[in-house]
Amino acid sequence: MSIVVTNERSTPVYLTPGGCAPVGWSVDGKSMFEAAIPTCEGLHEGEPGGPACGPSFQELAAGASVTVEWHGRLAESVPVVDSCVAPSISAEHETCGRLALAGDGAHELELTVYLELDEETEIGTSPLPAIAVPFTLPTESITVTISEEDP
Repeated sequence: MSIVVTNERSTPVYLTPGGCAPVGWSVDGKSMFEAAIPTCEGLHEGEPGGPACGPSFQELAAGASVTVEWHGRLAESVPVVDSCVAPSISAEHETCGRLALAGDGAHELELTVYLELDEETEIGTSPLPAIAVPFTLPTESITVTISEEDP
């Protein structure tokens, strides 16, 4: 499904529209794009870590929009199934992270955007309070508006 984010402010904002290690995106308090480390898939493959990358912030100019695709899954933590991983790995980890389908019904998306970008680290700074958008699944799209009234 598509999430359309529109910046109605008179100044740009910064966000991580998907990609590697996105930050500031959640539904019902759970991450929308990344499972916690160690991932269950990683443990199954013998490599409990995640991608070796950081968030990539992008500018969303005043009046501009960006569309972010979401697979409809949310991060969850589950017990490690010993029979699925090597004994040496299962002994190290009691839980692992995975992405599971969000169920049909009422949900709330929260998005945090930032007013500035640190030029040295390329990380967003001065976050606005999270923008909460209620929605119901199933749906084809969710609209998020960043307004001038947002502090």
